[in-house]
Amino acid sequence: MKKLLAAVLVLIAASITYVSLPLTSVAVLTVTLTDQNGGKITADATATYLDGGGKAIVSIAFGLPSWDNNLHWWSHSRHPSSTLRPDDAKRAASVRIEAKGCEATSIPVVLERSYEPPSPMPHGGGAAYFIYRFERAVVLRCG
Repeated sequence: MKKLLAAVLVLIAASITYVSLPLTSVAVLTVTLTDQNGGKITADATATYLDGGGKAIVSIAFGLPSWDNNLHWWSHSRHPSSTLRPDDAKRAASVRIEAKGCEATSIPVVLERSYEPPSPMPHGGGAAYFIYRFERAVVLRCG
């Protein structure tokens, strides 16, 4: 009986440990665009993420997953529809933003990493993961 109880406790501990380990990572990079008058820029713009050598990693335009005046890049280490991986995002050193009729600008990319603990919630829940975030509001000189 003691051996059975010990085995059950080991299985429970192993399950909790496995779910708590961040075996997955997610990266979310969002640039919110406005002009110098506070107007939203919602079309004809791109955010090109560059590595430390200035080589383009990815160029994001408006359309899904971007919305409103947000140029949005997400990547997931295990999601089948994610063609980019968080390691790609972690290589980003800067982002070059271009919009029709506006001066182009470049800004440095600094990712903030946080640990998301396991969650039993049915929507958005699951095993623990690391999330890498970059969110920046950018004002472009247009006109």
